[in-house]
Amino acid sequence: MRTSKQPLNPSRILFLLFTLFLIGGNAYSQFGYREGAFLDYLHVDFKSSDILPVIFNDTAAISGKKFKKITINQYTSSDSTFAGESFSSGKIIYFNSRGDVSGYVSLGYGHTTDSAFHISDKSNHTIREFKYTYQWRPKELRLTDDYYYYYNKKGQVIKDSTWSTTSSGDEYRSNDTTISVHFYTYDKAGNCIKNIEVNKRGYGNDSSFTISKYDTKNRLVYESRDWSSTIYKYDNASNLIEEIATGGMDTVRNIHVFDSLNRNIQNICYKHNTKLYSKNTTEYKNDGGSTLTEEYYSDDGDQFSCETIRKSITQFDAQDNPLSSVETNLEKGETTTTSTLDKYTFTKGMRVITDTETQEESSQWRKCYTFSFIQNKYDERGNLLEKVCKGDKHKYDRYPKITYTYNEKNKYLETDNYSACSDIPIEKIIYVYFPDGTTVKQETDIEGKNTAVLHFGNDTRLLNVVRNYLGGQYYKSVLIYEE
Repeated sequence: MRTSKQPLNPSRILFLLFTLFLIGGNAYSQFGYREGAFLDYLHVDFKSSDILPVIFNDTAAISGKKFKKITINQYTSSDSTFAGESFSSGKIIYFNSRGDVSGYVSLGYGHTTDSAFHISDKSNHTIREFKYTYQWRPKELRLTDDYYYYYNKKGQVIKDSTWSTTSSGDEYRSNDTTISVHFYTYDKAGNCIKNIEVNKRGYGNDSSFTISKYDTKNRLVYESRDWSSTIYKYDNASNLIEEIATGGMDTVRNIHVFDSLNRNIQNICYKHNTKLYSKNTTEYKNDGGSTLTEEYYSDDGDQFSCETIRKSITQFDAQDNPLSSVETNLEKGETTTTSTLDKYTFTKGMRVITDTETQEESSQWRKCYTFSFIQNKYDERGNLLEKVCKGDKHKYDRYPKITYTYNEKNKYLETDNYSACSDIPIEKIIYVYFPDGTTVKQETDIEGKNTAVLHFGNDTRLLNVVRNYLGGQYYKSVLIYEE
């Protein structure tokens, strides 16, 4: 038996790896896809701080609180009182001792529909991630994704393995299963200098490798992957000034130019080593403004094809607001010029900001004009009171006018969204607060009908959500917190 002090021969690793590949799909029962083993992992860590907001597309974050789990039950009813409510679906979200979301189990149709978890060690390193999905035939939970990570004493990943499948039905099919293993090697400075990838897919095996080299300043100077390679060059300030990528029959060169203040003032791209593909140049002015010139050329090597050239010149003010631009396109033998003029108007104290855009497009055969207008109004406290959008650019905006009202603590009291055809708001959002300023309720009305109500606790936790959809059907989501 090999003890923990005995090194594992690299050739032995490859032998074991390829043995697994040759055995085939039956060897992967080690992943527990027949056992419903998700029940044994309810305590593990799953890093996904976005789970709560995604559930309702509303914010459900809880500040300064740690929970063991949150249960979310969703009900439906034909009346707003939910007297005859029925359970439709649910989700249980688990947390670790650090307060991070650690996993979830989704419920519906009388069974668990899916679950996903993340296991980490005491150093907060990910050591396993996996997901189970319910299969309607043969009606059981199955493992669909499984990831393992291995670390050295410095906390660097030295190996990871991935097992995933898209199989459905009575048996796993090898053609729908993918296994990937990566091996990583680092230099003394912690830079990854070698990455070997070995894959087993339904159609066979393949492998690839990436070799990286760094200079004495830990800057990446060379990288090769399979049949391609890239060389990186820097100036004395460590600005990347040139990339030369070679692969197959092509060589791409990217040149970057910096001024004495280390500002990037020019980028040039050559394809096929010498053919100019794109160039952009930034000229900085004494008043803080700048001029950006961009040029793009077609990459078509066919000498009988019409060349495509696009050139644009854009002027910016000191705040990087676009003031004007002229774009010229040569395509299929025809030149088209588009001129855009942006005008920003600021009142004293920046209480009203107006952006007016006028655009003219002209070519050999036509000339047309477009006009767009955006105006933002603010109160003396800097709160946005009204936003109005008009003109060609905004004629398809859902809400071209939005107004806001605030309380004495600068919190929203009401948001009104207007269409272009009515002075009555189509959508209205009303906010109610506890005495300490935290939200207690948020109501949304669309076309005079109450469509959604969110209730919060005085510690900012979301308690329940009630929604009214088409057909008079009501939906309620209730959140139960376990500390």
